[in-house]
Amino acid sequence: MLNTASFLFIYYIGCGYVIVLLWMCVTDPSGRAVEPAVRRRLHRLAVALAVVGVLHPVLALAGRDVGEQLRRTDGPPDPRAHRTARLTNWGLAVALGVLGTVVVSQLGPFEDAPLLRQISEALPYG
Repeated sequence: MLNTASFLFIYYIGCGYVIVLLWMCVTDPSGRAVEPAVRRRLHRLAVALAVVGVLHPVLALAGRDVGEQLRRTDGPPDPRAHRTARLTNWGLAVALGVLGTVVVSQLGPFEDAPLLRQISEALPYG
């Protein structure tokens, strides 16, 4: 039987898989430029995904994909696209850092590290 931490980890991985499948259903792989109205909506979506991406790195990856879609343009370059892409890259870096910290705090050899012990005790399922 799985303990609580293992069960939550499997659930976490499964949620990531479902998010990837949903994202593949709604993304536009054509590589064409987007219209201005869609561009504004994608900017907001990319920022939201970058912020919420701290909860799951797959959300941050989806936000990064939106940021890269915004950089595709046929007209003059949009300065917001560069800022949005930079924000989504930072969101992905933070999400991976949070995931790495949580995973390392649950590994046996690192239980004696003071900072990781505090993190592990603070987790609700530790």
